[in-house]
Amino acid sequence: MSAVTLDLDQDLLARLGDSLAEVNRTLRELAVLELYRRHAVTGSQGARLLGIDRLAFMRLASARSIPVIDSTPEQWQAELDAIEAP
Repeated sequence: MSAVTLDLDQDLLARLGDSLAEVNRTLRELAVLELYRRHAVTGSQGARLLGIDRLAFMRLASARSIPVIDSTPEQWQAELDAIEAP
């Protein structure tokens, strides 16, 4: 795992979470969801990156108004391959 240092003012930091662990989780979630929104990762990849199952990821994306059925043909194939993998 790599570490990244960010300069955040106190107001932003407070809005991201009450603890360093919560801030870390929130920023990770926001980054993965943004990658998913940009079609840089699939839903299965996003779920794996966040350590949650695919359905939980779909619910999380939907709660953030990110369409879960907005995939390219290549992404659909990757999803099918992930489902069929052991």
